[in-house]
Amino acid sequence: MRAVIVNFRGGFRTRRGDEAIIRPSEKFGGSLIGRKVTWRNPRAESKVIGKIVASHGGACYRARFRSGLPGWAVGGTVEIS
Repeated sequence: MRAVIVNFRGGFRTRRGDEAIIRPSEKFGGSLIGRKVTWRNPRAESKVIGKIVASHGGACYRARFRSGLPGWAVGGTVEIS
């Protein structure tokens, strides 16, 4: 299943680069919390692995990655397994 990175988690003055708000592209009947998320860098052959930790609103989820994502990752896709 694929999802789109919508934004980073943050407040008025701060942003957290290791947590992102993702929106799945398909409807899923159950909960996605606890599933692994993989972001592949299209510019290099590297990947960043994370986990879905909470829901965010009605259709989005919050994913925490092991290392931070670059700013240009917003709008990109991640793979949910």
